[in-house]
This record gives sequence, structure tokens and C-alpha cells, in this order.
Amino acid sequence: MTAVVQLSDTLKNFLLPIDHLGAFIDNECRGTGVLVKTNVSYVYYVLIHGTASENKQITFKYYNSQSMYI
Repeated sequence: MTAVVQLSDTLKNFLLPIDHLGAFIDNECRGTGVLVKTNVSYVYYVLIHGTASENKQITFKYYNSQSMYI
């Protein structure tokens, strides 16, 4: 599946093009985001890999390269 993720206003203030966003299921990375500039702001497009039979929660983790904080 594909997710379009927009960062909160707080995180947007620190966004750098080299930051990362990942989608995780059970601590396993299932996809990473591609940063895209829209007319209004920046969003991450994330292709999340899995099977149709999986029904588990997806967790997104954002890594800020400047603060080295997840």
C-alpha cells in the first residue's frame, strides 16, 4: 500500500532534504519515504510492503539528520 505522510507543524520546522521516514511492522522496516514538495508543503510518499493477509499496525518513524533524533 502507499501512504502519504505530512509531518506535524513542529517537525516541519526542522525538516531537511536528507531526513528519513520509515514504515515499520513489528520493528521490521517495510518501506521508506520519498520527500516530495507539493504546492503547499512537503510530504513523504511511502510504499509499504506486505501481503494482503497481514493485519498489523504500521508505525512511522522519522529521523532528523540534524539532531540525529528518531
